[in-house]
Amino acid sequence: CMSAKLSGSCQSARNAASLIKDEIPEARITVIDSIAATGSQALLILEAARMIKDGLDYNSVIDNVERLKNTSGVIFTLDSLDALRKGGRIGKCSAFFGTLLNIKPILLLTEGELSPVAKVRGRKKATASLFDYIKKNHSDQSKYIYSWLRFTNDPESVSYKQKFPGELEFNVGATIGAHTGTTAYGIAFIEKYDYVDKKALKEQQRAERYDAKIEKKQSKLKEKIDKLEAKKKH
Repeated sequence: CMSAKLSGSCQSARNAASLIKDEIPEARITVIDSIAATGSQALLILEAARMIKDGLDYNSVIDNVERLKNTSGVIFTLDSLDALRKGGRIGKCSAFFGTLLNIKPILLLTEGELSPVAKVRGRKKATASLFDYIKKNHSDQSKYIYSWLRFTNDPESVSYKQKFPGELEFNVGATIGAHTGTTAYGIAFIEKYDYVDKKALKEQQRAERYDAKIEKKQSKLKEKIDKLEAKKKH
């Protein structure tokens, strides 16, 4: 479900699940607060679908989704904070941006909350800030899945997508659009559920080899001690 901090849909889903389980006790229903919205929520669902396609069992999918949701987010910009302010979704950003005119805010949606990242003048600088955020915070972009987000009636953002590191593209829907306005665009991201950190894997394998050597030496030492103890008894 969409983040419980942004919408009541998660609680509604929990209520519905409870009613169904009352009637069908054996039903397996898990309601997950995605702590996400729009593109990042969609990416979480796509990763869950990929897990199912790859043969993961029910509990493994749930565990992975709960882990992955904390890696998701949306970095975006818009022309004005008016729609967010009217919808009561501006949160921490109000004090940061105040009433500045002609400023393009750079906002980050993570863990169900909006946080200010930067403020720049003009759309070109705003777009550059989106890509800069990804470069600075995602040193290994192969670890993530990305999606470009935009409104269908915003042809200008299509040209910005050429620099975008991912292939997916989502349109901002009416629910989110009612709060952001029609000028919002940005990048959604989430870690791949099956990403393997090769460097970490090598370190783990090296540690396992070292532990195996230590265990072997300890085993040989124990054998020698046992032999000495046996000789003493004779």
